Amino acid sequence: MKAKAKKDPPLSWLYLREGPDGVKRFMSWSERLIWGSVFGGIAYFFGPRIYNARKQAAQEREAARQREEELQEKRLTAARVLLSGKSWAHDEAEAFEGMTPKEIVEFIRKHSINPDDPFEGMSPEEIDEFVRKTGIEP
Repeated sequence: MKAKAKKDPPLSWLYLREGPDGVKRFMSWSERLIWGSVFGGIAYFFGPRIYNARKQAAQEREAARQREEELQEKRLTAARVLLSGKSWAHDEAEAFEGMTPKEIVEFIRKHSINPDDPFEGMSPEEIDEFVRKTGIEP
């Protein structure tokens, strides 16, 4: 049977050193100061960089979400203008950029825009806002 080894305190490898006589002692104050300076320097160097990187990533995600919402709104407006048979060669022309005709048709179906009446499902206030924004009469 083995004799039970003496159990060291938690994280003892951080602060206990075995001396030449085999007895474990605390690190000296100078060692503690050196290690504290090293860890403090690492935290001082990397802390703000990690914080700023996470903050910038969150801002980029928010900006991407906002751009996607704006593009979605532009596409809905462009689809309604297109289906109303009016000229739409200005701002809304770029709304469908990168989409194939098949994707445009799927987009119109997905958002339940009726080709016969593109303003179906819109409230009078929404139609007024659409007319004000585009200058196109329904």
